[in-house]
Formats: sequence, structure tokens, C-alpha cells
Amino acid sequence: MIALRGVGRSFDGGRTWAVRGLDLTVARGELVALIGLSGSGKTTTLKMINRLVPPTEGRIEVGGRDTAEVDPVRLRRGIGYVLQRIGLFPHWTVGDNVGTVPRLLGWPEERVRARVDELLALVGLDPPTFRDRSATDLSGGQAQRVGVARALAAEPPVLLLDEPFGALDPVTRDQLQEATRALHVRLGLTTVLVTHDMAEALRLADRIAVLHEGRIVRTGAPRALLDDPGHPLVARLLEAPRHQAALLHDLEAR
Repeated sequence: MIALRGVGRSFDGGRTWAVRGLDLTVARGELVALIGLSGSGKTTTLKMINRLVPPTEGRIEVGGRDTAEVDPVRLRRGIGYVLQRIGLFPHWTVGDNVGTVPRLLGWPEERVRARVDELLALVGLDPPTFRDRSATDLSGGQAQRVGVARALAAEPPVLLLDEPFGALDPVTRDQLQEATRALHVRLGLTTVLVTHDMAEALRLADRIAVLHEGRIVRTGAPRALLDDPGHPLVARLLEAPRHQAALLHDLEAR
């Protein structure tokens, strides 16, 4: 569904590279997590998929089509995109936010309203309660759910998630992680998730790609990375969830 072939991005004419020589495929229906330290090229890679950042070199395909040959606005309307900071229009209602892309696509208003209500229910927000509520009256978790609903409004086959849970409290984060994975499976989405949290990647992803200094240093299913990190950075990233699990075990054993 998604293929990056020899992809690179430089912001200074080739003197330095945010991403270089990146090869990655994402199968239809797969959830792939991109993980790495800050500055490793995760978000740049994600933004190149929907051409918010054009690649300096290489080729990117979505659904078998070279994205360089597709109108960028049309491309983005066919790809759901969820940011950590959500980006809801603050002076609009929840319903208006969720229905943004369908209205841009010229859907009849009756169909837009039906889709808004369907998606609000899907992400766990009661439509009569939330449809006409101002976006500024939402909690962080509610706003993030609306952001997911908006990303799915035009029935895109591809969903991009840029650290969507990082700013949430632990309980809300846990609930939204579970809901997002369930939506991915239920809707048959092809999903790419950027995260800095290895526990989150292990929990949600079918496959994990670890980036370091703009290059992929390891890919594999969660079980494969746990069994064989294969790179010092992967081993370091796995230390945090293992340490947390050991700490919890020790506390419970007291």
C-alpha cells in the first residue's frame, strides 16, 4: 500500500540530510510504527508520505501510484492525518471539524451529517452530546478522539499518526491506544504511527522500523525485536519498558 524507495530529504541543499537512503514498505492493512530518538527523521518520513514535505530524492508510492504524479491536495484528502497537537479549528463545532474534508469533497450535507454521527460514535463520543459542542469545550482526550474522527471522515484507506498520544494523561492515553488499534483492525486501514515510546510501538504495531540519524537500522515484528534487538539503539529503546515492567513487578511483590 505504501512504498518508500531510496527516499531522502535535505533541507539545506544536500549539505545535511534529515532522511537518507530510506527503503520501507507497508502492506495493505498493516500498522507500522516508526520509532527513534528526537531528530532521527521519523516525522519527516511521515510527512513525505502525504507530501507535506516533498522528498529530495527517491520515490514514494501510495496505492501503487507515485505521489509526485498526484495533485498534493487530492493526495492528502485521501490520507487521514492525526497530529499530536490535534489542530482542530477552535471556533468550529465538533461536527464542523469532523465534516471538513467530506464538505471539501462536495458530499451532500445529509451524507456529511450521517458520517459525522457515525464517526463520533465509533470513537466513543455520543453524537447528540458532542456534535454541536465547540471544539474549545473539549478535554484533551475528547479533542484527540475528534482529531481521529476527522482524519477518518472521508473514508481514507491510509492513516498517518504523528505522536498522537504523547500529550495525554496515562489513563486517557491507554484508552485511545486501545481504541486506535481497534479502529485500525475494524476499518482495514493501512497505518503508519510515529512514536518515541517503545512500549506503545510494541503494543500497537504489526511491525516496527527503528530510525537512527535518518536511516532505518532495524525492522521487524515486536516479538522479533524483543528476541533479537540487532542494534545497540534498539536495545536501548527496549530498556525503558523492561525497566518499568520490572519496577512494577518488584512493587507488587513487596
